[in-house]
Amino acid sequence: GGGGGGGGGGGKATKGGSQHSQQPAAMAVGGGVERQQSAEEARSADADADDALLGALLTHPAAMTALLDRLDSSAVASDPRWAGVLTHPHFAHARDEVSSRSLEHLYAVFGERHHLLWRPDLTLAWLLRGAARAVAAADAPTSPIT
Repeated sequence: GGGGGGGGGGGKATKGGSQHSQQPAAMAVGGGVERQQSAEEARSADADADDALLGALLTHPAAMTALLDRLDSSAVASDPRWAGVLTHPHFAHARDEVSSRSLEHLYAVFGERHHLLWRPDLTLAWLLRGAARAVAAADAPTSPIT
């Protein structure tokens, strides 16, 4: 969507910058504004994604534990930050507190079908940041989710 337009504007600015007339300089400035707006949109989209992940982890902590069980990642097993998150009561007892066999089955299916999407290091790092935010939110006196 919008990210492709920012890349196109960057290409125009580069071509325009190689010529020495007033018009290409204006295009270069316009390309910079377009890139700035795209960066702001990207930050907004990142914040939205972070908030959606936080909401999902607060609502369905057992989905993450099912996913991590299926990943069986050495990166997760050897990282003390993951240990801190996974031993927190919000996540440590999540699978035990699922009151529905159907929901338990859905978490297992989620882990089975989506584990490859969550395997990349950057994605696992994002999940860890989200899980740490969920732990902080669970410990907070009031919930940030309304």
